[in-house]
Parts: sequence; structure tokens; C-alpha cells
Amino acid sequence: LTERTYYNRKAIPTLNFPTAYSDTVIVNIDPAPTANAGNDTALCHNTAYHVQNADTSESSGVTWEILVGNGTLNNVNIIDPEYTPDPLNEVDTVQLVLHALGNGACIESTDTVKIIYASEFNVTIGKSTPFLIDSTSTHIDVALKVSNHHFVALLGFYLVSPLDSIVELKRICNLIGTSNLRDISCEFYNDSLSLPIVSPCHMTSGRYRFEDDWKRKLHGQDPANGNWRIMITDTLSLGSTGTLDSAVIRFIDNNSNSQLETVVYQDTSINLNINGYPGGHTDPPAITEYNLSITGLATLCYNTCDANVIATAIGGMPPYVSYVWSRDRDFSTVYVDNDTADLCSGKYY
Repeated sequence: LTERTYYNRKAIPTLNFPTAYSDTVIVNIDPAPTANAGNDTALCHNTAYHVQNADTSESSGVTWEILVGNGTLNNVNIIDPEYTPDPLNEVDTVQLVLHALGNGACIESTDTVKIIYASEFNVTIGKSTPFLIDSTSTHIDVALKVSNHHFVALLGFYLVSPLDSIVELKRICNLIGTSNLRDISCEFYNDSLSLPIVSPCHMTSGRYRFEDDWKRKLHGQDPANGNWRIMITDTLSLGSTGTLDSAVIRFIDNNSNSQLETVVYQDTSINLNINGYPGGHTDPPAITEYNLSITGLATLCYNTCDANVIATAIGGMPPYVSYVWSRDRDFSTVYVDNDTADLCSGKYY
């Protein structure tokens, strides 16, 4: 059938009625709409996406829908809107659906484009491995300070390893009417059995032992990798979410020379805003992570250049092209172009 088809109808005369009558029926055929949302794309973390190469035909209009994703579209009724991801809670793969509206009685046509977001790109600095974590001998302690959180019982504290093993230090309290402390300073130890496990709903500043099964999760991992971090979860939907002010992660054990060695990650002036909870019944807790800087890197002797450091890239879009160390913030002078370097005393980027 064509877009407009003519049908002729004729009455055939009989012998008694010699006159023939005819009529015409016109059927208008509206072609079905088509939708093309464009090609799937991969982008760096937290990058806005301007829709490219989307198109429709035989359509009376368009509407975009965010099928999967927590961001926003600047205009859902144009063919090339811009998607802005949620900087705090975006999914790994966003799906946008283009609806091409049909003409007349034709139903709509749809197509979906995927935006694949790489995890946040970061680089951490560690050093050569002095020992691997031993579940029978390695001492681990974690300290952190939180200020001005409206209800600290609704916070969860965790130690996260470079292999993404999560050790729970304090669980989120799920009860109402619990302690409403705003500030808290806690220390957690893996090997002090005389210390209590923190009460999630009635915690106070103090010293506690690890709550989680750290031996199974951390045994054999590298304490000097550089990507150890603190994670805080929060289910507070109203009031101040506060800040993570300071944190310390410490590992102590004998190195390969049977000498006691300490690996320390520390930052005493973090002042990082804790992410607030969206507040929906089905929403997971808000997550805040912070990578601590390794401390105690030193040369063996005065005026030598043997402070060994190792850079580890995380997230982004591997493979990584290069690693560059410099004394200049703008990297105008390259000191070493490798992930591993032996540095003299000084400050490096």
C-alpha cells in the first residue's frame, strides 16, 4: 500500500436497473516512525554527555527518558539533549531511551543508548612491600574523627583494602531514639581482645576492637600498596551530615630482615563533607570514601636518593599511558617517568 490508496466501489447494474453507481474510499497510510538514539559511548567519571547522531523519521516529536541513571537531562523534547551525571551517586552504565512519537494512530518507536562511565581516576603512592599482612602477627589500628554529624549512630565505619576487601569497624544503627552525639573520635584495633566491640546505637568516643572478620579478608594483602582507605556510610536524611576531620591507618609487623616496621597512612586535616542520604525507603546508604596518604617515606642516609615509592593508578580507562614524577606542580620538569622511583629528599608530584 502507498501512503494514499484509492479504492473504487461500483454497483453492478441488473437487467431491471441499467444505471451503475460508483463510490471511492480513500485510505491514508501513515508510515511508522523510526528512532535511532545514537551510538553507545564510554566516558570518564562524572563527564556530561551531549547526545550525538540521534535521529528519527516519520515522527511528530521526540521525548527522552532516563531508563537507568541518577542524573538529569537539560531538555527531554529535543533530539540532542545533554545528560549531566549525579556527581555523588551515578550508576556505572546510564541508559537513555529515545521515544519517536508516531503520526496519526501510529504507535511510538523507541531506541536506547548506553553511556558507560569509567570509575573515578585516581593515583595512590605506596612503597616496596616490607611484609604481607599475617592474620597471626600483624597489628592493625584505625583511628578517625567525625565532627558535627547530627546523629552519629546512623554512621557506619569501614576499612577498605586495595583489593576492595571491606572490614566493618562499626555498623549503622537501625533503631530510633539512640544516642545523638554530634562529634566522635574512635580508635579500632585488630588484636586487642580486652577492648569492647563498639555498640552501633550507643557508641561514644573511645577505643574498640574490630567487629568484622578481618583475618579472612586481609590475610596476605600488601599494607604498603597505597590504596588503603576509609569508608563511611550514612542513613541520615535530615540535619547536618558533618565532616571527616582526620584518619589514621597503621600496620606493624616484622619485615624480611626480622626488624619491626610500621606502615602508616595519615591525614590530620581532611575536613571532607560526608555525603548525605537520599532518604528513600529503598535507597542504599550514602557512601563517602577517602584515600589516605602514606607517611614515613625516607632516604636511608643523608643526601642519598633511595626513598623507594610506587605509584598505582586506579579507575579511569586502562591501559595507563605513562607515570611521571616531578618536583613542579605543573610537571614542567620530569624527574622520573616510571611508576616506581627512588627519590631524593624533597616534595614531589
